Amino acid sequence: MEASRHLDVVTVRGYSEIKSALRKADKVQYDNIYVFFTGDKDQNGVSWCPDCVRAEPFIHGSLDKTKGRSIFFWCYVGERDKWKNPRNQFRVDPVFQLKCIPTLIKIGTQKRLTEAQCCRDDLLDLIFDNDSDERRASARTNVSSSASKQCCMCILF
Repeated sequence: MEASRHLDVVTVRGYSEIKSALRKADKVQYDNIYVFFTGDKDQNGVSWCPDCVRAEPFIHGSLDKTKGRSIFFWCYVGERDKWKNPRNQFRVDPVFQLKCIPTLIKIGTQKRLTEAQCCRDDLLDLIFDNDSDERRASARTNVSSSASKQCCMCILF
C-alpha cells in the first residue's frame, strides 16, 4: 500500500522571505523540505538565467515524485547583478552555500542538484527518493572512510 502524499508548493522572493518561510515550515511536521533557487523573471515571465529556463519544466515534471508530507519552495534569488555579487546572502549562507543557479536542495540532507543536473530525470528521481536517504544513512555506518569506495551518486549530492 502506498503511503499518503501531500505537497505544498510555495513561491518566495529573496533571502529574507525564504529564511522566514523555512522557519515557519520547521514548525509544521513536514517529512521533506525542498528549495529550488532560480533567477527572477521579467514582465514576460522569462528568467534572466538560461539554465533556470531549461530546468524549470524538469522541476515541474518531477514534483509528483515527492513522498510523504512535503513542501517545495520556489525561491527567486533576485536580478542578475544582485545574484552575481560574491557577497550575495544566498552565497554566504551556511545552509544554502549557493555557487550557481539553478540549484535544488533537500533541506536536512546533503542532496543538492546544480545547473544541468536539474535537467536530469534520473537525478531528480534520487533527490525526491526518501528511501535513498535511509539507505545512504545506513550505508554510511557500514562503509570505510576510503573515498574510493563511495559510489558516484553519493558524490553528486
